[in-house]
Order: sequence, then structure tokens, then C-alpha cells
Amino acid sequence: MIGLRTAFLSLLVIAIYSADLVRADGPKYESREIGEAIEHLRKNGAHVNFYSGQIFMLMNQATKPRPVTYNISIHSMKPTPENLSALLVIPRVDRLTLSTGFERDQAVWETLIQMSELESLTITGDLQQYDLENLAHFTNLRNLTIRSSNIKVADLWYLEELTELKHLWLLVPGDCQPYFDYLARLPNLDNLSLYLQGKQPVSLDGIEKLSQLQTLTVDTQESEESNVQAIGKLKELKSLSILRAKFKAEELELFRELDQVSYLQLHSCNLKGMPVEVFGEMEALERVQFSNNEFSDEILKALGQLPQLRYLYIRNSPITDEGLKYLYKAPSLQTVQLSTTEITAEGVAALQKARPTTHVIAPIKQ
Repeated sequence: MIGLRTAFLSLLVIAIYSADLVRADGPKYESREIGEAIEHLRKNGAHVNFYSGQIFMLMNQATKPRPVTYNISIHSMKPTPENLSALLVIPRVDRLTLSTGFERDQAVWETLIQMSELESLTITGDLQQYDLENLAHFTNLRNLTIRSSNIKVADLWYLEELTELKHLWLLVPGDCQPYFDYLARLPNLDNLSLYLQGKQPVSLDGIEKLSQLQTLTVDTQESEESNVQAIGKLKELKSLSILRAKFKAEELELFRELDQVSYLQLHSCNLKGMPVEVFGEMEALERVQFSNNEFSDEILKALGQLPQLRYLYIRNSPITDEGLKYLYKAPSLQTVQLSTTEITAEGVAALQKARPTTHVIAPIKQ
């Protein structure tokens, strides 16, 4: 087992080294024409990186050679004919980022939609006039990020043509239900990230219409009232991240329903004194990341009995050496990472003695 791991790491180092040789800032390009186009774009407000299929071949000799793919981020570039022409020289662009500083009229979009192999698109800043109506042309798109505060519910109908879309990132107001009505029409959407604007009450009622969701991230931005209980109705969910939500004790019951979730992240949810035993019933959990939640030792009592938990990370909670004792007989625990807690060096040593094969990372607060 150790020999296989060493061989894998060696291949990975070689692969990363080889990949660095063919990145856009390295000495090699596919052709002189492509190299000149990349340098032109970089000098005029865009970043271009490209990655060789060598990294996959080195890790798996049976893998067929993969073509080089390109990632372009356009920041302050002016939409001049010269700059747009340089964009079209770059083949196989699979990731594209457009920022506020890049002005996009219909002529610009007619250039962009020629990137027919695009799989990931990110738009930051306010949406511009022609943005949404042109998204439908990217039929291969699998990942879409819209970091724009001016998107409206009615705008989402433009996304209905994106039948291959799997991951969507949206900045939306607190009332999400009208958005879910539209998003339910995306047949392959299984990964959703929602960042809620402002301080108005947050409600996820209606999210159960997206019954195929497997990965969900919700950041309530510390709204005064967060109603996220509908998450418990997502029976296919495997990965869940909730950030800056304000729970009531009874709302924690939603976690009892999530019997397929293997990854759980809670950040700044302030669960001090809450009935955390519900987490001990999430028997599919394999990875847990909790930060800034004010958990007591009771959280370790709940998590220590999970049959499949392999990785545990807790930061900024007043857990103690007594709490660590609940992990002594955790059935599957491989890695424990603790930071900014009340544990001592003696407590860490006792845990390591009880679990000599578990990797424990626990800086002690001085």
C-alpha cells in the first residue's frame, strides 16, 4: 500500500512539473500563432492559462492523449477588433470569465458564442444588456456562475436551453421560491450554490422542486431570519454547505432527514447550546467541516458514533480534552483537524495514543 502511494505521489509531482511547462506563462505553445494571440491578450487585459493532457497520461498510462484546453479571464480588455480576433485564435476554450470591466454588446457576443466547446462560464458584476439572451448559444455549458446583483426571476427563462447545465452559482434575494420554479426546468442541474443578498428574511421553501440536487451550498449572509428547513426534503443530497444561517433549535430537525449526505459543512451558524445530537443520526457522513459555530463537547459525542466518518475538522469552538474522549472509539476516523479550541497538548497526546493510526492536527492555543 505504501509503495503504491509513493508511486502515485511521484507520478503526480512529474505530472504537475510537466503541466507547468505547457502553461500559458511557460515557454511552449501549441503554435506560434496561438502563442502570439495569448501574449496579445495578456498585454490587453486578459489572463490565459492552458493545461496539457500530459498530466492525465502520466497518472494513467492507459489514458489516451487529451488535447490542450484553455481558460480565459477577461478583466479590463477593450472589445476592439484586434482583441476579439485574438480570442478566436485560441482553440478549445472550455472556461471563460467575464468581468464588469469588459463591455459586451451584441457584436462581442457574436465573437464569444463561437467558443462552441465552452463548458464553464463566469460573469461577475452587473449583467449587461445582451448577456442573458446569448447564454442559450452555449449548449455544451455545464457550469455557470452569475455573480450579479441585478439578475431578476424572469431572466432565468433564458437558461432553459442549457440542458447540459449541472452546476449553477447565483446571487439572489431572500425569497428564493420564484427562482426554484424556473430552475426546476433544468433537467441535469444537480449542483446549486445560492448566495442570498441583503438582510431580508431568507426562505428556501420550494427547493424540493429541485429533487435531483446532489450538492447544495447556501450562504444566507447573516440574514436576521433564515428558514432553510426545506433542505431536509432533498432526498438525493450528498453534499451540503450552510454558511452564516441563524437556526432555531427546532430547525435542526432537518438534518435527521438527510440520510444520504456524506459531506457536511457549517460555517458561522452560531449553534451554541443547540440540540446537536441530530448530527449523530446522519450515518452516511464521511467528511465534516465545522467552523465558527460555538459547539461544545456535545458535538464530539454525536460525531464520535458515526460509522463512516473519516475526516473531522472543527475550528473556533470551545471543545475540551473531555470531548476528545468521545473520539477514542470512532469506528472509521482517519483524520482529525482542530483549531482555536480549548484542548491541551495532553488531550491531543491521549487521543493519539488511543488512535495511533489516526492523523491528528491540532495546534494548541498558547
